[in-house]
Amino acid sequence: MATLPFDKFTQRLGTPSSGATYSYIHIPSTSHNPTILFIHGFPSSSYDWRHQIIYFSSKGYGIVAPDLLGFGCTDKPESLAEYRGKKMALEIEDILDLENIQKVHAVGHDWGSFVLSRFANYCPTRLMSLTFLSVAYMPPGELFDLQKINLSSKQLLGYELFGYWEFFDRKDAADIIKEHFESFYSMIHTSDPSVVMENMAPIGAFEKWLKTGQAAPVASYLSEQEKKIHRNIFNDEYGPALNTYRSLIANVNLEDERLARIDPMLDHPVLLITATHDKIGRPELEERRMRSFATTNLRVEQVDTGHWPHMERKDEVNDYIESFIAKIELEVPTW
Repeated sequence: MATLPFDKFTQRLGTPSSGATYSYIHIPSTSHNPTILFIHGFPSSSYDWRHQIIYFSSKGYGIVAPDLLGFGCTDKPESLAEYRGKKMALEIEDILDLENIQKVHAVGHDWGSFVLSRFANYCPTRLMSLTFLSVAYMPPGELFDLQKINLSSKQLLGYELFGYWEFFDRKDAADIIKEHFESFYSMIHTSDPSVVMENMAPIGAFEKWLKTGQAAPVASYLSEQEKKIHRNIFNDEYGPALNTYRSLIANVNLEDERLARIDPMLDHPVLLITATHDKIGRPELEERRMRSFATTNLRVEQVDTGHWPHMERKDEVNDYIESFIAKIELEVPTW
């Protein structure tokens, strides 16, 4: 694997709660500054937080940015039960314990928003605030019905939001992605939101797009070198990362969450940053869900980007996160 910019800050340690080995970036804070926990989405790794890691560490903030289970240099189990939200939340808590970090301001994007949601549910005392990018908080204890979601979104929006999940759930999905990497990457990071709406989200569309070798315009915020690093990190193997989707489809979390009788409401300060042109994490839908569970101490911002605001408008997103955290640290009344 290629040397990455943060290799000298990267640890690879076993987590006591499960024995899973996690790779994560840790940069200690300076001058009593707080630590920020960054939780990536799909198809990503801790490297995708590079702009935030460079910016916030230069300001003295501590950084913890794990490769989630199934991603990067972290373990990649086959069993879907290993990807339970409770288990992963406790593994992240283990990382904080190993680094002697008591509390964090946490930021999640995409699939990382689900992991952050469960971290808030199972480890609330370790949090000072929560920031969700593109995808809002996901409450516990609800049956995940993919068919119902796609049917209702088709009726509401004119297209299925999660049609591509049916493809991701198939055993041959990883091989198809590997064979058609350029098409896959161009769709994930396209500068044209309509391509996502027409050729990724609807049922059957993404597989057809890949197999016919189509390509979308790639957003200018990514260089060829960054694409090469992404490909080296995954080594063209997306199967374990796809287990994140499969685990939700299989409802592996339901028993844990219902037995725990978790209060779904959030008491911590929350920042939601939505993306104007995100055709999967639709801003109006994400904000509506967020407001249902964060009824106090909620701040909502929207940036003029697609699904990857922390890359496309890194300075704007960094400013929002920094000002949000600064007000909490100063104990200024929240919004």
